[in-house]
Amino acid sequence: MRVLVVAHAANLGVKLVHACRNFAHREVVTPLKGQSIHRTWRASKAHVLPLLEGDRFDGDPIASSVEAVGRLAGEQDAIIVAADVRATKFVNAMRGQLPDLRYGRTIPTPLLGQLDNKAVFADLLAEVDCPEPDTALVQTADELRESVAKRHCPVVVKPPAKAGGLGVVYLEDEGALERYIEEKGNMPFPLVVQNHVPGRDLGVSVYAEGGKVVAMTSQVWVEADTVEYIRHDRAEALASRIVEHFRLDGPMNFDLRENKDGEVYFLECNPRFWSTLNLAVALGANFVELAVRRAAGEDFVIPRPAHGRRMTTLRGLPRLLSSPGRLKLSSRAAIAALLLDVTDLGAFSARGIEHIRQRMRVSPGVKPGAGL
Repeated sequence: MRVLVVAHAANLGVKLVHACRNFAHREVVTPLKGQSIHRTWRASKAHVLPLLEGDRFDGDPIASSVEAVGRLAGEQDAIIVAADVRATKFVNAMRGQLPDLRYGRTIPTPLLGQLDNKAVFADLLAEVDCPEPDTALVQTADELRESVAKRHCPVVVKPPAKAGGLGVVYLEDEGALERYIEEKGNMPFPLVVQNHVPGRDLGVSVYAEGGKVVAMTSQVWVEADTVEYIRHDRAEALASRIVEHFRLDGPMNFDLRENKDGEVYFLECNPRFWSTLNLAVALGANFVELAVRRAAGEDFVIPRPAHGRRMTTLRGLPRLLSSPGRLKLSSRAAIAALLLDVTDLGAFSARGIEHIRQRMRVSPGVKPGAGL
């Protein structure tokens, strides 16, 4: 079996490539430039195709790019799988022009854009009676001040459509808001303002076909670098309602917050594969293999991780190495997932370093990041 991974985001592309390693020959198509990016793919032992010259996956695909990728997929009879939102838009354009090729399931581009936009997604939630924090979209600094004053701090401010927590800040009080406005200077409007929900981060990951959930996992962050897989009936029922109502297809991940009373609130939808994919794969829940084999016509299913099973992310590697006892107690699957993350050198590319710098440039009362 051959798989053609189309990726704009290097970190997600590598996770997909690793997920294919035991069941398929895989190749990568990416518009990203730079030697560090290509070392990333080589470290994952995938064959990297030449760059799609001039096509940045940020608009309508260039016809020559669609033709080149389509020709390759056709020659190899490969199943085409998109790693991220930009890649999904490219693959959707391919599907429209080259319908006879084999594709993993994807959400149509118009709905994809709505789900990926945090402000629009908040409006969609109202259609299905799913709870969300009070949310507003602001266009100016004065609108931002007014919106924060109405909601009372703490609040969360974030761009409508950026991934990985980039640009997300937690404002403790109005003084922190003014420092944030002063430091940012030329503000990246529009911005989404959302009430902060005290509690814990909760994630629900789904693979769907025509509005039907085929596979689902839920996880909570028990530490900054550790997730615990759980069963959460309420969150999963609401996620299933969204999938069914909008007849969603393919992989997606929902970010939620759960308060001390067990009430859950949807924050955003990531209509793509997600950053902790490698942890699920290490536990046997290989969503990529699910997508590929079902695209090939197989009646394939994957198991759920056991309730209460904990996995540590790459950020927790120094803590594990400094604690021999904790390292000894870590499962083989957990260590394997960490090793796969270590080979994701895309995190250390120039873009990744700038991402880290942006998240660290904050003042008192202003906290960066998505895990709020």
